[in-house]
Amino acid sequence: MPAPAMTIRARRDITEAESLLADREIIADGASVRATAQALWLAKVQLAETMLRRATGDYGPDEYAARYPDASALPRKATDKPTKGKPRVTFEDAVRGWSLNAGYNPDATPIPRSYHERSRTAQRLAAFLGHDDVTQVTRDAAVRWKEDMLANGKKRASTIGNDISEMSSVWRWAIAHGKATDNPFKGILPPAKVRKKKTKKRPYTTDEARKILLTALRIAA
Repeated sequence: MPAPAMTIRARRDITEAESLLADREIIADGASVRATAQALWLAKVQLAETMLRRATGDYGPDEYAARYPDASALPRKATDKPTKGKPRVTFEDAVRGWSLNAGYNPDATPIPRSYHERSRTAQRLAAFLGHDDVTQVTRDAAVRWKEDMLANGKKRASTIGNDISEMSSVWRWAIAHGKATDNPFKGILPPAKVRKKKTKKRPYTTDEARKILLTALRIAA
């Protein structure tokens, strides 16, 4: 039976693929995630067809079984192997992982702007904190970083808000791929723009109005 055409109709197909890849600690680009989603979708369709045959009394050989390897022969997950602790994940590791997942090649020439901007922001964050360990950034530290940028007054409110948003997206990737457990930037409010005080215009005095009118009359004459 020919395989049905694949169409990913919902975000859940992609999310399921991302979860599987993260569980196996595989960093994949967008195309690989979509290919994994397609393979999972097809496997579920084939399983449904097999179960339907079984439900109607057809217990013949599973025509799809040969497509899949013996589960016992598959390599074990990295998390199943005895380890002395997970390897340290740096800010740059997370930024590169986010970049690849978003479809940007960090090693391309010219360097993708989205990757470059997040990499520079991560470097500034590391300089402020004195370390670059993804798992060691607390919410308190993230708030202090924001407050420090505000206090120095060297950045516009929109730039500070953008920095927070960039780091939040990187940490979301880290959480989804098992590199971190918390997003310290989640929910931190971006600073509002400085509101300029409006000066209230006073009305013209009688003398000023008379001078303006006389000047206008002379110009018109």
